[in-house]
Amino acid sequence: MTPQDQINDAQGLTNDIRVYETKLLRQQVEQLRERYEEKVEVLEREIAALKKDRDSALKWGLLTLGAAVLGMAAWIFKLITRNIA
Repeated sequence: MTPQDQINDAQGLTNDIRVYETKLLRQQVEQLRERYEEKVEVLEREIAALKKDRDSALKWGLLTLGAAVLGMAAWIFKLITRNIA
């Protein structure tokens, strides 16, 4: 085997190693992407559930506050009308 043949073989092996490394990196990137897509889906569901809970709590809070304000207004109105009469 001549030195040039050895160089050619070494270059061929280097190229094969680079191709193999590229394939491995692509597989790892794909696995990471799939894993993170699953995590994103889970987080999106959690966010949707939290938004639903928040909206429900806001509705309940507004209804409670509205009822309290109306009750207070009625009490003040009765208090004022009793004092006038």
